[in-house]
This record gives sequence, structure tokens and C-alpha cells, in this order.
Amino acid sequence: MHPFEFKEGHFKPDSFLNYRVSIQLNLNGFSFCLKETGTGAISVFKNYPFRVSNENGLLKKVDHILKEEDLLAEPFAEVSVFADSKKFTLVPGKFFHPDLAAGFIEFNLGSLNHSKTGWNFMENNDLVLIYSFPEKLDDLLKGYFPNRTTIHLLCPLMNYLSRLSGNLSRFGSVCFGDSGFYLLIYEDTKPVFINFFESNHPDDLSFFMLSTLQQLGIEMDGLKVFVCGDVDKIPVINILDRRMPRLEFIEKDCERSDSAPFHKYFSHFI
Repeated sequence: MHPFEFKEGHFKPDSFLNYRVSIQLNLNGFSFCLKETGTGAISVFKNYPFRVSNENGLLKKVDHILKEEDLLAEPFAEVSVFADSKKFTLVPGKFFHPDLAAGFIEFNLGSLNHSKTGWNFMENNDLVLIYSFPEKLDDLLKGYFPNRTTIHLLCPLMNYLSRLSGNLSRFGSVCFGDSGFYLLIYEDTKPVFINFFESNHPDDLSFFMLSTLQQLGIEMDGLKVFVCGDVDKIPVINILDRRMPRLEFIEKDCERSDSAPFHKYFSHFI
């Protein structure tokens, strides 16, 4: 496991309390960056690519990285961990209460053993995103970062999309994860469809999108679609290109042939 990293010349390793840490992890790897609290500049970025097939494999990789990575042993102003959880639900804010969060998840997804429940409030609309998080992974991260904040990957994406709502009456977004993709459709400033599809096959993506849009009565050719995430899935992107002339990457400098983690191609996560 050979990490990719960069450090800017203005990075000051003697003043870690002037930095916020953003961590992302899933079955495809672990990455983190340090961001200056004052200027907002990204001073350090480091990515550990790997591929594991289950939670136990992920736990071993993450534990090893956290033990060996000296930078993450320092005290920081803030630590955020972005969770890629496929088990989530949305609830109107007026119905939400922390004591009811686990009940909402179980009502929609069934009993979730060995899981912790988290939630994030969305900007600009009255919605709460509730999700489950593996208990063992939560305990592992708590040992290294007792005061961390956990955020679902969809939270910053939905906040970004909500800011576009005033300029577009209808649009979609595809966010590629470690074993599939999130599909979001917005109409009249509000999300009308959000789901995770468990597949990386290009034909499956095309089928899922076509059938979903057909059920919603939306023409794919006229839909503006914003793409982010693991954008190295070239066959998938090529299919979207042919079917969606209004395709646009959220990160303008994205290179489609490059394999990179969310941090590089979705700066809203930091």
C-alpha cells in the first residue's frame, strides 16, 4: 500500500491546531486532507488506495493506517469523517428527534445489528439524513478521534445540489461509490428521488437510470446531470456521455482517465 500525497509549501507542522482534518474511507481506500482554519487552503492531501471486500478487511486496513500515519496522531482544531453508508433514509425535520433516529432506520430498512445510527441536517431544506454506521468501525475511529464529527457522503453533495436549485428546475446527480452509485433527481428545488444502486457494471447503470427516469416521467436527453465520486469508471462515463449531452463534472478540472478518491474530485467534502 503506497500512498499518494502532496504538501504545500505553506504547511506548518508545528501548529496543527490551525488545521481541520477531513477523512474519507470505504472499501476502495482511505484518504485525508488538512485544511487551514483561517484561509481554507488545503495544505496536505494523502491517499492510501486499497481494495477490500468486507467490513473486517476495512477495519484492518484503517487500523494499520491510523497506527502508522504520524500526521493523524496530532491534535487538530476539528476532525470530520465522511461515511459511505448505503443504509440511509430521509426524514422531514419536523418529525425528527434523536431518540427516534434508530426507529426510522429500522422502519425503512429492517433491523440493523451491530450498527450505530448517525444523522445530518441538510442546508436550505427541512430534511434530516439518517444512516447506519458499522459499530466496530465507529468504535475504532472513536479510539483515535474521540471528538470527531461523522458525516454521510450524501450530506455535502445534497447541500451543493440544493444551492443549484434556484437556477435549474430539474436536474440529476450521479455519485460513484465503492460498489455502485448514488442517483439523485431534483425537481422544483427539492429531491424527488434518492437511491443507491449496488452495481459497477456500465449496462446496469444505464438500465437503472433509464428505468428510474421513465417512472418519473423525465426525458434523459434534456436532463442536466452532475457527476462526482470515483470517476475512473470510464465505460460508465462513456455511456452517460452518449445518452446525456448535458453531462457535467462537479469538479471542473476532473480528468476522466484518472483514478482518484472523492477528496480530489469533490472539494465540497472538505
